[in-house]
Amino acid sequence: MGTEHEKTARRIPDYSPRVGVYARVSTNDQTPENQPVPLRSFAAARGWTVTEYVDHGVSGAKERRPALDALLTAARTRKIDAVVCVKLDRLARSVHHLVTLARELEALGDRSSCGQHHAGRQVALSRPRRDRGVRARSDS
Repeated sequence: MGTEHEKTARRIPDYSPRVGVYARVSTNDQTPENQPVPLRSFAAARGWTVTEYVDHGVSGAKERRPALDALLTAARTRKIDAVVCVKLDRLARSVHHLVTLARELEALGDRSSCGQHHAGRQVALSRPRRDRGVRARSDS
């Protein structure tokens, strides 16, 4: 049988990895919709189950944000297997906070990816890897 984590590691045929899509905009005048759209497509192409976490009008300089806190709770309780975002600055604005998040997610066994858009094309969306390390990669 095993734990949920062990089941994921063994790749049960009918198991669909659960990914948390995180988006954030700093002001209520902005719309975050352009952030999760390519991530939904990215996840759907791989057969992943998506749960979205969106912070509206919340500065990335704040370490505590409603949707980010919910995303971290989901990761801690093993309700998601990976975290994806379009850019690292959506998760955190300071290097310290970003490293803290990355270490926690890595310790939880989370496989996280970050993508960035340039001139309307996806530059760095990458799939979660079995080594479960948090990484961001640029194909340009």
